[in-house]
Amino acid sequence: MVLYADDDTFNLFTMESMLKGYGAKLTKAFNGSEAVEAVKHRSLHKCCKNCQMFRLIFMDLSMPIMDGFESTIELKKLMASDIIPNIPIIACTAFVGDDMTEKCYQVGMEGRISKPVSKKKVYEILQTYKIVVPKE
Repeated sequence: MVLYADDDTFNLFTMESMLKGYGAKLTKAFNGSEAVEAVKHRSLHKCCKNCQMFRLIFMDLSMPIMDGFESTIELKKLMASDIIPNIPIIACTAFVGDDMTEKCYQVGMEGRISKPVSKKKVYEILQTYKIVVPKE
């Protein structure tokens, strides 16, 4: 189960299509606040016996209400307090500068991919975090 926070429906649809092709399920959040609430809800309220915690979060940086930096800081606080489990957070952004990449790592993100996202890079990240099994 993967969570993707992005305020652009095209980006959400594109990621959903990619993940579906790799056998991974996606939950969408339209801003950072929704992402934090989705993780908290999933952690505190099991919807059913098959309900799984997110194993990876793709986080856009520029969103209304709560941006990707703010939401990552909030999620990392919850992880540090053992309120939610540790979940890798990967920045998914069109911003490509070294200063932006450094800021991603400073707030606790584990990595960064550039938009438009490539299927190959998404697959590599899914493999890194053992979310999908190779199809060979």
